[in-house]
Amino acid sequence: MVNIDKSKKQVQEKTKEVEAEETVAKGKLESATAIKNDCDEALKKVMPIYHAAMRAVDSLNKNDITELKGFKQPPQGALLVIKTLCLMFAIPGEKSKADPKQLDYWEPAKKKLLTPELLKKCQNYEKDTIPITLIE
Repeated sequence: MVNIDKSKKQVQEKTKEVEAEETVAKGKLESATAIKNDCDEALKKVMPIYHAAMRAVDSLNKNDITELKGFKQPPQGALLVIKTLCLMFAIPGEKSKADPKQLDYWEPAKKKLLTPELLKKCQNYEKDTIPITLIE
């Protein structure tokens, strides 16, 4: 009889421990589910943009690069793309002649980036391993 009472007490204590762990696990599950749902919502917004960008890259050809390289002063939108590409491919900017406080990416891009290999580089870019510091 003493052994049964002792065993019952041990089972009750273990049951309390397991219930406490279950409560903690349920809380973590709820938190993880909320994070997953937030990520899913963000992906719903971002994926169409991503797919459009991939289609745009696939539609580029060497003539587009040649045309861009021919600009003496490209449009502002093109400069933004050039700066982004330089950052992606670790091509540093140079001090701007017009404003030494600003970096100029156009000249380095013409020399090192706007080449026939750019299309392949963009298509094969390891987009899943972009450092967070580059994204920010």
